[in-house]
Amino acid sequence: VTPHGFEGDRRYAIYDVETGFGLTARRVPELLFASARLLDGGELEIALPDGSIARDDEVLSDWLGRAVTLRSSKAPVRLSTAADSSACVSDSGGSSPLKRCASIDLPVPGGPTINTLWPPAAAISSARFAPVCVYDVAEAFLRALGMHASAGEIYELCGPEVMTLEEIVRLTARVARLPCRIVPLPDAIARLQGLVMGVLPGKPFTLDNFRSLSVDAVCRDDGCRRLGIIPQPMLAVLPAYL
Repeated sequence: VTPHGFEGDRRYAIYDVETGFGLTARRVPELLFASARLLDGGELEIALPDGSIARDDEVLSDWLGRAVTLRSSKAPVRLSTAADSSACVSDSGGSSPLKRCASIDLPVPGGPTINTLWPPAAAISSARFAPVCVYDVAEAFLRALGMHASAGEIYELCGPEVMTLEEIVRLTARVARLPCRIVPLPDAIARLQGLVMGVLPGKPFTLDNFRSLSVDAVCRDDGCRRLGIIPQPMLAVLPAYL
């Protein structure tokens, strides 16, 4: 056990090559029947349900029936957005001092390029977001868990900038020096897209995504300030992972 948790926890993830999304047991239940362990050299060994060892992406792809690749978690950075009560709620039991919030997955190396990101972006561009870097969120967890006064408290975590989803996508494209084409869609078409894409493999866009992206995701209370954290702006982290 390290100061940041179990050694190797969340260090690696299996990604769908076609969509660029990290796979979880929610999307691919077969993952529940495999096991993994870190070798002495820091490499990962994955044991499949039949007892064989998956030593490369080809074996993993054959097992899961789709093109996948194993990547280190250091490659992508996940930006989270705190939302209002309709999209960001605390644990029902009140035992957690931190609020569970919606999140936005931006592209990872080898994943979809900016101009293939969610077309509904422009359709719901009036909703506001305040992306906060996952490292600041992790620091908030560490500080809150070390404070007796945080028991029962809720900390809304936001980044320093308030932006629309369209602005976030365009900024990411500009930093990555990639073309950015956003197709405006009315809400009715975007909702229909959520219904259709929600049944596709990997669920690239769902009705839940549509609903969460239709409301403001900004903080009413500055949880970072209360914890003594100065959140990083998007431009401070975008170049590092694009």
